[in-house]
Amino acid sequence: MFTLDHLHCWSREPEAAAETYVEMFGAERVSASETVNGLRVVIRLAGQLIYIEQAPTGEAATGLIGLEHFALLTDAFDTVIADLRGKQARFLVGPKQARPGVRIAFVEVPDGGRVELVESAVPMNDALQQSECATQQS
Repeated sequence: MFTLDHLHCWSREPEAAAETYVEMFGAERVSASETVNGLRVVIRLAGQLIYIEQAPTGEAATGLIGLEHFALLTDAFDTVIADLRGKQARFLVGPKQARPGVRIAFVEVPDGGRVELVESAVPMNDALQQSECATQQS
């Protein structure tokens, strides 16, 4: 019924945030434009559009910085971890075994955001669908 159109993040420094995603995760810079708040940079990461927009200033900015996290599934987990370490990425969690067949790590990005890296034998969307089917059959 729905597909993801884009993720929208607020940033104190949208240009620096966008550059981090380009450098660390191979995102593609799509566009930049001015909004009522300031600069908006649009990137494409793992096939998804992410709008990184200047956060409003003052009281309106309370609670509007960043996105708690989003997850990137990879089949080259060890290579990605090594690459990020070489780029001096700050790991907040892991890399670690989250459960059998699943390894994760969280990397810090601008404005206190986090990106989760996931290696899994069964992608999360597939696991959720399997879980929903099992629940419906019960």
